[in-house]
Amino acid sequence: MISRGVSSGLLSFSDDPVVALGGADVVWVAIDTPVDDSDVADAESVLTSLQELFSFMSPSPLVIVSSQLPIGSTRKLAAAYLQTTGDSQADFVCVPENLRLGLAIERFLKPDRVVVGADSERSEQRALRFLSHIDAPIVTMSTVAAEATKHAINSFLATSVAFANEIGLVCRLNGVDPREVEEGLKTDERIGRRAYVRAGEGFAGGTLGRDLRYLGMYGDQLDGGLPLLAAVRESNSHYLRWPLRALVHLNESGMIDFESASIAILGLTYKSSTNTIRRSSAVEFGRELVARGVSVRGYTPTALAEEDDLGFDLVIGEVDEALRGADVAIVMTDVVDVTSLCAGDYISLMRTPIVIDYGRFVSEDVRRDGRITVIDSEIIQTIEKIH
Repeated sequence: MISRGVSSGLLSFSDDPVVALGGADVVWVAIDTPVDDSDVADAESVLTSLQELFSFMSPSPLVIVSSQLPIGSTRKLAAAYLQTTGDSQADFVCVPENLRLGLAIERFLKPDRVVVGADSERSEQRALRFLSHIDAPIVTMSTVAAEATKHAINSFLATSVAFANEIGLVCRLNGVDPREVEEGLKTDERIGRRAYVRAGEGFAGGTLGRDLRYLGMYGDQLDGGLPLLAAVRESNSHYLRWPLRALVHLNESGMIDFESASIAILGLTYKSSTNTIRRSSAVEFGRELVARGVSVRGYTPTALAEEDDLGFDLVIGEVDEALRGADVAIVMTDVVDVTSLCAGDYISLMRTPIVIDYGRFVSEDVRRDGRITVIDSEIIQTIEKIH
């Protein structure tokens, strides 16, 4: 797609604002808002970067803001533009991005719907004309409502993930298959098939956490705070680390010995459909284990986007090599070369076939094989029964 766009002359790239913005009728802002290790966003860096470009913009632009920014940011930018340039004919609108890593183009071209936030009839109509080629329902509202909608969607999804994982723990504690409860939830018409109610992975990467933090800021202005949103972050932070707690228990119970054990982490990216390791739980696991003196090998099916030093050995594209001689495999991905591993693969390749199934990725063939220890939660009673 990029090659076609460049060769046709319809697409070009430049780091020169004069070239990039000169003559542009529409400026689409899609700067990734950086987050720190606590999911706190540096929105000011995005706002500052954009304001530095105001003087390079053509008169009366349509500025579409899709970066994840706090409520009121689009209005703040519009006011700053007017003050800087004196151009009252510019239109600033908010169109929250609705992309997913690994599926960005598909989600952009075929969205469920598009949210357009505009604060005037003129701004709304300009945005609707520009987006008319997208075949999807368009929901219009104010810019602040559009910004709040994005925060609310991601916070709702984060809440669903934390809820599902806690229900999953209750299920496992009582010998219930969480997948059966998931089916019961999804067949309730008030919840639906696409609901995030699958017990398995926690959320990482900063995207959902960023919006929880944005909304959480308003808790300081309320007498009762926003305890639900704070609890979602706490629940997820605790859940993300259960494989490490399970490993510590295995070490303390004598099932493995950290001093001599070899751990294979299968899947390093925070989503299987991407090659980025930004805020990846798997990478954090690996580094913490190395700090404890444990030998770690990480597996990824393709090269990583970042070239940071992981702090442990990396195996690319050869899952057998990552498993060979390992005492414990932590399965962190649903890519086919990992989910297709059979019981015989684990038994023949590993020194002691113990598998920590972080997101319910392991096949039933592996789960049913009595020669393999499969751990799919941190419930200590379960681990002790296995031991």
